[in-house]
Amino acid sequence: MNKIVTGLIMMVFLAIWTPDLSAQERIDTVTSFENGKDTLSCMLQYYNNLMEMADSIKEYDDHSFPVHIMTIAGELYSWNLIDTTETLVAYTKAKGMVESQLEFRPRDSYYIEAANTIDSIFRSSGAMTCTSIEKIYSEKISKDLHDTVLIKKIIGILAETGCAGSDFYYSLVVKLYANKRSAENAVRLAELNLARKNRNKAEFYFSEAFKADSSKIVKSFVLTRLALTELASGKRQEARNYAQYAWELNSKNGEALMIIADAYAGSEIGDAFDNHSVYWVAVDYLNRAKRADSSLEAAANEKIQIYSKLFPTREEGFFRRINDEGIAYNVGSWIGEVTVIRFRSERTGHYQYR
Repeated sequence: MNKIVTGLIMMVFLAIWTPDLSAQERIDTVTSFENGKDTLSCMLQYYNNLMEMADSIKEYDDHSFPVHIMTIAGELYSWNLIDTTETLVAYTKAKGMVESQLEFRPRDSYYIEAANTIDSIFRSSGAMTCTSIEKIYSEKISKDLHDTVLIKKIIGILAETGCAGSDFYYSLVVKLYANKRSAENAVRLAELNLARKNRNKAEFYFSEAFKADSSKIVKSFVLTRLALTELASGKRQEARNYAQYAWELNSKNGEALMIIADAYAGSEIGDAFDNHSVYWVAVDYLNRAKRADSSLEAAANEKIQIYSKLFPTREEGFFRRINDEGIAYNVGSWIGEVTVIRFRSERTGHYQYR
């Protein structure tokens, strides 16, 4: 917001809310601000006056006043004139004024819009912190533990602000699960517990998620998330097993096939030839993933370019008495997959598809 616009807004609100000031005094205040004379103290004084007015007003019928308080607070914060605590004070005051009116007129579109605008200003100001979010919403949640709409809203705000690791976020997800024991909510709790190094609870919630819905697609989703967590923990074989089961339940689950590819890629099952042969199978699964889900094509192709550069070389094949491409080959150890022999290109470093 530039100074001219801010100055005009100041003039309007000074006229409305400071009748004790003369017209010339109001003009002098705004002119001082626009000309940059003592700008900081001018804006801070203006903000303080607004907050004093808000404290002194018992009854009012103006949805724009609390919005203006939040607008000025957002500006002051962006100029480093007030801190996150004071911005939270302004938000609490402005939102409280609007909510008190919505109690009597819950469908008033002006106040609904004002509430949304105040939220938007606060969220975009950069002053919102994990602590401030908890201060704002914890009491509201405690008043109605079954308000899943509000709980989901706060979960979204916390995630957006980078607070998904906070205790408040975890407590809200627990409340959401208590209200709706869905597979999705159980998986979210499982993943949060994994992040908190609580594997026993994570396994419990994964189990609950699997039992929560009889749909094969939902069960496939649960197993896919479990496969991802196992892969992230370095448990390649377990990740492969869960992903295979997920794909068996839903043949369109290309993500499960991608996980199998990543579980195979980099596995050490023997000498150089053996370790490079796992990339044949990995690429096989990436191609299958593309066919199962076209939205994965770009990601799969990127990995194919990387993995094909790690195919066995002709020299490695020579020492195994394997000289021809296109022949079936069984990749052993825990992988146990049949694939086709392809050699790394000596010129480009990756296999040339024909």
